[in-house]
Formats: sequence, C-alpha cells, structure tokens
Amino acid sequence: MGAQAITHDLAPAALAGRLLREICDEPALLRSLAIDAAHALMGEA
Repeated sequence: MGAQAITHDLAPAALAGRLLREICDEPALLRSLAIDAAHALMGEA
C-alpha cells in the first residue's frame, strides 16, 4: 500500500503530533503512539 492509498485528512494527525511533542519528549513513546495511531486510522487496531 503506497502513500496514494491514504485518502483521509492528515491535518488532525499533524496537530495531534505537535501536541504530543509538547507534552512528551520521550522518542520511543512518541514512536509507539504514532504507530498505534496509524494502525487505528487504517482500521487495524
């Protein structure tokens, strides 16, 4: 599945990412949260 398969608006995800970076500076936790969010957006969670 390539990038062209993503059809949802990424603005909310970008905002969520910025907010998470403001409250958490642990890269491993941010990566884990980002992966979980991506799976949820793709319906795999």
